[in-house]
Amino acid sequence: MIRITPQPLPTGTNDVFVVTEEVTRKRAEMMLASSPGNRKCTRVDVYVKQMKEGKWKLVPDCIGIDEEGRLLNGHNRLEAVIKADAIVKMLVAYNIKRADMAMIDIGKMRTPGDILAFAFDNIDNYNNIAATVRLLVPYYRNNCEGLSARDTRLVTGADIADFVAANHDEIVALKFPHRIPFSPSAIMAACFVFNRIDVFDSGQFMECLKSSYNPYDGFPIKTLEKALVNLGARNDNNRIAAFAKAIKAWNFWRQNKACKQLKWLDSEPFPKPI
Repeated sequence: MIRITPQPLPTGTNDVFVVTEEVTRKRAEMMLASSPGNRKCTRVDVYVKQMKEGKWKLVPDCIGIDEEGRLLNGHNRLEAVIKADAIVKMLVAYNIKRADMAMIDIGKMRTPGDILAFAFDNIDNYNNIAATVRLLVPYYRNNCEGLSARDTRLVTGADIADFVAANHDEIVALKFPHRIPFSPSAIMAACFVFNRIDVFDSGQFMECLKSSYNPYDGFPIKTLEKALVNLGARNDNNRIAAFAKAIKAWNFWRQNKACKQLKWLDSEPFPKPI
């Protein structure tokens, strides 16, 4: 059986201790080979992206090695080191009692909203802002030309915090409406985009949507409201559809054109706002 020992090796202690290690692909493979088992890894691609972009940071969540030198905790991160073929610094805790494994990862994971609440003291609706930015980050990464559910799943809390910091004034200017029939975050992502085109028109568009204004048959914003009601469950695909349909409604409205139906398939090009 492979037994993992610290690098460097402290002496004279049987207690839990933590060291900083530069984890290479080879070291990660050794650690994973020592593990007697693990739950399914689900965060590998997210970590790979951070490592390849040089955004991986030394954090207090340790790789865990038990008293017999076997890996207890950190499988996702180590799989990511291998997949990214990276060398990253990690804290590694040794001599963790295997009997204490039941106490690992039972706390609530910190959400992107929690991260924003910690980092910014002048932003309201942290969770809604985080959900909004989770759509905007890949939208702009893709040059406003495409967006998929997989893109949104790869957005990290650090990505969201970085976007908010870089676009702070625009984020603060977003006012979340109370009368939106589906996912305010999707509509506010569209509002963020519209504000960059015409702040006044964007405000008028949102007021019409909030008030359910309907001056004539086929009024695009009323058609959007009906489309949002029909979207159903809040999942990534439907949020993206709401974002796309809001842009389509905006385009009809800016051109003073009637629109009695809004359709968008994820196989078609993402609409470009005018």
